[in-house]
Amino acid sequence: MRMEIDLDYIKQIIEFAKESGLKEIEIAEGQRSFRFVLTKDEVVPVTQPSIPQPIEVVEKVSEETNQQLSTHQIKSPMVGTFYASPAPGEQPFVNTGQRVQEGDIICLIEAMKMFNKVRADRSGVLKRVLIEDGGVVEYDQTLFEFEEA
Repeated sequence: MRMEIDLDYIKQIIEFAKESGLKEIEIAEGQRSFRFVLTKDEVVPVTQPSIPQPIEVVEKVSEETNQQLSTHQIKSPMVGTFYASPAPGEQPFVNTGQRVQEGDIICLIEAMKMFNKVRADRSGVLKRVLIEDGGVVEYDQTLFEFEEA
């Protein structure tokens, strides 16, 4: 089965990425997924299968003792717009110093008019939020730092 590609729509997305200063943008529609890497003078399309990306977590463990605090980061699983709360004017999902349980929703990332929930992959205390509400995030950009005792 042949699928049509709306080239005008793709051009609009690429122009948006250029104007926003993004280096990469990924478009997913149904079973199709396209990723474009923007270089200085050109756009390079990189096709890839439409497989959801897990949230990557990086852990830094203190070598002194298991009782000391360890820090881990939660990174963006996609390119999009970061939202700290479920709706404008509402309380954020998490606040600095708050204890977060594994599975808690910690933010939303809007991509292609779809709001994607980002969940904590483990329990801990929120140490820092590294992106402003409404800010554009790139794939693999660190969003949060958590501490765990």
